[in-house]
Amino acid sequence: MLRTIGRAGRRRRLGYGQVPEPAHAEFVRVLVPGGQFAALWNARDDRIPWVAELRELIGGQDWFTVLEALDAPELGDCFARPEGAMWHHRQIVDVEGLVGLVASMSFVRLRPDVDEVLARVRSLATSHPDLVGRPTIEVPWTTRAFRAQVLRS
Repeated sequence: MLRTIGRAGRRRRLGYGQVPEPAHAEFVRVLVPGGQFAALWNARDDRIPWVAELRELIGGQDWFTVLEALDAPELGDCFARPEGAMWHHRQIVDVEGLVGLVASMSFVRLRPDVDEVLARVRSLATSHPDLVGRPTIEVPWTTRAFRAQVLRS
């Protein structure tokens, strides 16, 4: 996900997984010496056919591929080198839970055709061969996390 960080009238576009440098000093300020900073990112596993179709319906990038290639954030010399971990998990939802999950995504919520998109998600959940007739749907997620200890403040 790309975020825009504004400071003193300037804006800078950040790529997925980047931690803006001005934030480093703030992390150090609010954490006690020896404290831990953690950053994590979640992505749906788009290698699953119905999840790839979902991505096509709602828009967006293949964040799973981006997440797999994500390097540890550069946090400066006030932090130890970040340690990283990645794990897979599943979120169990029913059809309306999947629609609600998609509806909670800001890039979907802000679309002018949000109602149509949510109707297509509902249709996918009830008609895709991998999902039809299932009382629950397992949404596959991958989480990539990094943590780093504050060395000095």
